[in-house]
Amino acid sequence: MRDLPNISLGESFLAPLLQLVSVCLLTRQCPDFSDEEFLRVCMLRALAPQESGRDFLQSLSDIHGINIERSQFFDTIKSNRRLSFVEEISALLKVECRHELSLKDPFADFPELDGREIFAGDGHYNERACHDPRSDYKGKPYVAIGHFYALNLRTHWLHYLDLAGGGTKKQHDMAVMKKVSEQLKVDGKKGVIWVWDKAGIDFRFWQNQKQARGVYFISVMKANMKPIKCGDNPWNKEDERNEGVTADELARFGGIMMRVVTYMDPETGKELKFITSDFTLPPGIIVHLYRMRWNIEKVFDETENKLHENKGWGTSETAKRLQGHIVALTHNLM
Repeated sequence: MRDLPNISLGESFLAPLLQLVSVCLLTRQCPDFSDEEFLRVCMLRALAPQESGRDFLQSLSDIHGINIERSQFFDTIKSNRRLSFVEEISALLKVECRHELSLKDPFADFPELDGREIFAGDGHYNERACHDPRSDYKGKPYVAIGHFYALNLRTHWLHYLDLAGGGTKKQHDMAVMKKVSEQLKVDGKKGVIWVWDKAGIDFRFWQNQKQARGVYFISVMKANMKPIKCGDNPWNKEDERNEGVTADELARFGGIMMRVVTYMDPETGKELKFITSDFTLPPGIIVHLYRMRWNIEKVFDETENKLHENKGWGTSETAKRLQGHIVALTHNLM
């Protein structure tokens, strides 16, 4: 029997990440706190159960034998260069993992989706950092830190999109999406699908994305919407994948044509209406893709209850963005 290598579980877990430091173009020689050590500490920060930075640094010394001054850690997570370094490491890791990511395709039984990337997007809010100055939002103290993520529903890879409101106030989902609209195209691929909840509905925005970039969206209709039906969209009622679908219609919302799929849940008897800018996919696949949006909610539950990421690491915008990228990186390694 071959002897197992004498390395800890933690070293094995971080190894795919740390080996990329030497090929990262943004790596710099920092004798006091090297990029490799910085990356290791940040990952341990995401994995540690302590919500307080002070508690974490104490456990870092007691458990891992890593002694970092409080000021050194908090000053370093404010560095724009270190943030760019982590972003590059994330991109390199995705390239390294491309084979593993392609091994299991949850959409293999849907040939209509071949070659199309599918993402679920949403925002997630954490408590402010201890020393974050309180700000006023609509007459009330509002200090939650909003992070917006995209989960690739084909590979389960988590992308960090953006920070809401500079990290000091809540921001509508559409405001963030418009800010990162260039990212929605995803490496220039055509036919990209984004699945978002009701907060992601902006028909003119999505019409422009479809026409200019080949980017489509799926969401669920709000109760107060009053679409004007323009016709029926042909669909195969014999296709078992369309079970539960009761209607597939074309409708106008403020002059913009969209598709509305009506679905009756056989378990609950509840009727749901889905809106999409894609007019070609079978209606049952539209329903299935929105169901899979729940995966990103499960990721947020994981970061809260397993990683204990409920609170901001630092007060600067850079530190908040860094935390979002590290949380995504931790999820992807797991």
